Amino acid sequence: MKNYLIENKKILIIIIILIIISITLSIIISSSNKSNPLIINNYISRLNSNIDYNLNQCDFKQIVGENEIPYFKLNDEVFNNINEDILTNFISRVCYQEGKISYKTSLSNNILSVLILYSLESGSELYHMEYKTYNIDIKNKSLIDNQTLLTKYDISINEIENIVQNKLKEYYNYEKTTSFYNNESFTEYLKILKYEKINLNNMNLYVDNNKLYLYKTYSESEAMILDNNYPFITYEFKLN
Repeated sequence: MKNYLIENKKILIIIIILIIISITLSIIISSSNKSNPLIINNYISRLNSNIDYNLNQCDFKQIVGENEIPYFKLNDEVFNNINEDILTNFISRVCYQEGKISYKTSLSNNILSVLILYSLESGSELYHMEYKTYNIDIKNKSLIDNQTLLTKYDISINEIENIVQNKLKEYYNYEKTTSFYNNESFTEYLKILKYEKINLNNMNLYVDNNKLYLYKTYSESEAMILDNNYPFITYEFKLN
C-alpha cells in the first residue's frame, strides 16, 4: 500500500511538472506573436529635441513637441537610413505644410513594423492622410521588401487589389443611393478618388500580431466629406 501511494505521488508530481512546462511554452509562443513594448523600445522611440537634426528653415523643437515622430536609436546603417528618410519625407515637410506626424509600431516574429501617419489640410482637401511603412528584420538588421512579405503571407497583388476595390465598391454603391451620385461608373468613381492601382512600389504593408495589413491613400469624394450618414471610411485593409 505504501509503495502504491509513493508511485501515485511520483505520477502526480510528473503530471504537475508537465502542466507547468506546457503553460510556460504557451506563454512563450504567445509572447513571440505579440508586440512587446520593451523589446520595441530597444530599437525605436519618440524623437526628442536633443537629437541634432539640421532644420534651418523652422523651429525643430516646436516640430518635435507638436508631433509624434519615430526615431531609431541604434547606430546602424539600416536604421540611420530610415531616420534620414523620415527627416527628408516627413519632418522637413512639416516646416512648410499644415501637417501632423504620428506613428505606431508592432513586433511579430522578429518583424518590427513601423507605420507613419501624415495628416494634411490644404487647399480643396479638407483632410488628407498619407502613410509610410518600414518593415525590419531585427534578427538580421535588414529591411524587408514588399515582395518578401507577400510571399511570406501567401497573397498576390491581384488579390490585394480585389480586397481594396471591393471595399471601395461598397462606398460607390452607397453613394448611388444618395443625391451626390452623378451617374458615374465605378471606373470614373475611382478617378474621383484619385485611386492608383496597387503595385510593389506603392504598397504600405504593416504586420501586426502576425497579420498583414495594407494602408492605402485615396482622396475623398464629395459625399465622403459632406454626408453625415456616410459609412465608416477606412484606409486600413486586412489582407489575411
